[in-house]
Amino acid sequence: MKLKQVAALLAGLLLMTAARAGTWVDVYVTVKDGDGFSLSGATAKLYGGSSPYGGMPYDSETMWWDTCYLSCYRSAGPVVLTVEKEGFGAWRGRWGESEIGDYAFFEPVCVLHPACAVTGRVENVAGEPVSNVVVRLDWIVGDGVVEHQGITDADGRYTIDGIGVGGYSMIVLPPPPYTGTNAAVTLDAPGTNGYSFALAEGAAIRGTVTGWSSGDPLSNVTVQVNG
Repeated sequence: MKLKQVAALLAGLLLMTAARAGTWVDVYVTVKDGDGFSLSGATAKLYGGSSPYGGMPYDSETMWWDTCYLSCYRSAGPVVLTVEKEGFGAWRGRWGESEIGDYAFFEPVCVLHPACAVTGRVENVAGEPVSNVVVRLDWIVGDGVVEHQGITDADGRYTIDGIGVGGYSMIVLPPPPYTGTNAAVTLDAPGTNGYSFALAEGAAIRGTVTGWSSGDPLSNVTVQVNG
């Protein structure tokens, strides 16, 4: 093998190794309450690399006072930090590729507020209650993880407790024949937040699929409507 070929092969191997190389992310966590005072007893969890948000954390610690140090080895994807304490809404932070680089050190001050609640009523366009509707709150930057949800009762009312302040995607999933909806909401203060919805019935298409030449009904046929 010629010298130039060997050099090119080595360069390629180095590039592949660099592409596979991961990044250490260190996080020094400080926890405060809404008045700026130290808050002890919170649990911090760090997700990243092979431990994505929504599963088991890469590193975690329950703090005896208001600080802790966490680290994780990240090969790809974002790093997510959550801080939780009973009676308070969770704090969440997320750092993406552009913020991490070859090495990252973050010092977030995580402010925990008393948990929020969301209540409301789901009805149809005639003002009648719609029961068994799933109302879901997903953290907007939480990679599709379901955070909180409630189901409407016979009066169309729902309540979701224990929510942290911040931005969420509120997703309304009704039973047929109603059409679901979603909205971006921001809970910026402790207390009760009200969100109600009026649902319209979705259009229905009914028919029979038959063979082109025989005219006989066909079973196990998938009908798809785009638009």
